[in-house]
Amino acid sequence: MSDAALLRIVSQRLATPATSVTAAVTHLTCLQAQDWKASRSALALRSDQSAESVDAAANSGQIVRSWPMRGTLHWLPAQDLQWMLSLTSAATVRAAAGRHRQLGIDDGHVDQVRSLTQAALADEPLSRNDLRDRWAQAGVDVNGQRFIHLLQRLALDGVVCLGPVVAGRQQLVLCSSWIRSSRTVSGDEAIVEFARRYLRSHGPASMADFCWWSKLLARDVKPLWPQITSPFEELLSTAEPPSSTPP
Repeated sequence: MSDAALLRIVSQRLATPATSVTAAVTHLTCLQAQDWKASRSALALRSDQSAESVDAAANSGQIVRSWPMRGTLHWLPAQDLQWMLSLTSAATVRAAAGRHRQLGIDDGHVDQVRSLTQAALADEPLSRNDLRDRWAQAGVDVNGQRFIHLLQRLALDGVVCLGPVVAGRQQLVLCSSWIRSSRTVSGDEAIVEFARRYLRSHGPASMADFCWWSKLLARDVKPLWPQITSPFEELLSTAEPPSSTPP
């Protein structure tokens, strides 16, 4: 096994688990969680806790699941969701624009489901199916992939996220009411923090790896790269061939 592979095992908290589920998510920054059950196991492994401890962290509002980048669900610290979305959501919205046209989704439909969702979730969390039924009852076309694309757009806009676990299912909540405090990080400061946290939790890695992972543009990251990498040591090795899939 190469030095880079061994270092990634360490950076991913597979050799030295974090002290808690929340600490693991904070260290990892964003952990892919498209498969909820598998992601619970991944977090439990990285924190030496049980899957039930992952549920407890979600129920306490410390961690949430959302679509911060690449159109894929991730676990992330609740307090970091909004500023991360401010960096990454626009790219996902642009990438989905063609599919939205195919599905007949426009800004009017997004505004409609935003209002319906804010009213539906004002009193209690709801499962995806329950929210889907509320939309359908109000006359929204939720057939095919329309529902999930509209829901994802609300998440990208910072309106909803997946929070508490009820009867074995993670429920949708309004970010404004569920997330008790949000950090304010913006501009270059946000890019620097995002990239440094990625390198600490996924490195050794390159700028290209970070841009692939985050979908931030190289033109925005490159001028900041010397500042981003200043706390790190550079690993030079010819023992491991370049990977087609970044870490």
